Amino acid sequence: MSVIGSPLTLGGVSVDLLWTNSDPSASFAAQTVALDLSGYSMVMITFVWGSAGEWFTQVFEMDHKSIAFRADRANSGGRLYNCIRPVTTSSTGVVFGAATEGNGSSTSTTNGNIIPAKIYGVKF
Repeated sequence: MSVIGSPLTLGGVSVDLLWTNSDPSASFAAQTVALDLSGYSMVMITFVWGSAGEWFTQVFEMDHKSIAFRADRANSGGRLYNCIRPVTTSSTGVVFGAATEGNGSSTSTTNGNIIPAKIYGVKF
């Protein structure tokens, strides 16, 4: 995992790439990614949806606690699953909780899903 700078400015909005997961296909346990986010208005995080390899992005407001990202998918039997990974942002970084998956009757830890791949700082 590395910290890199790659600023992009459009219409007064600046987006800086701050962190990249060196192996976004690997399981990602609950952990904190320490970053100086004090100058940013929001945090944009790109995730990888596990073995499907699908990438998606979500924007988080600063200083919010226990914001969870949830994705729904159906398995080959057509059963709907929900996957949630709590995300907490602050001026000192991003805390990622364990990813959990459930089907309405049971829940399990699935850290191979909703894997953080990139973190961007957004300034207005």
